[in-house]
Amino acid sequence: MSRSAWKNLFCSPRINRSLLNDKKRIEICSRQSSIPEFLLNKTVFIHNGKTFKKLLITRDRLGFKFGEFAFTKIKAKAKETKKK
Repeated sequence: MSRSAWKNLFCSPRINRSLLNDKKRIEICSRQSSIPEFLLNKTVFIHNGKTFKKLLITRDRLGFKFGEFAFTKIKAKAKETKKK
């Protein structure tokens, strides 16, 4: 179920604090937070459970969740079999 239209977008308070401290590297661990407008044209690092993935925020990504752009699973590669 989606969030109600009359509610504002959910954004973690930690994101605001990192911008106020003028950190060069904005690290986001809250994947359920929505992408706000004040991060437009900035590069953020999203935690996917193991590492931080780099993401440039564009106008097309505003309003979506951070977790949609930081994949947590790796696609399996097909194994090559040797012929005898």
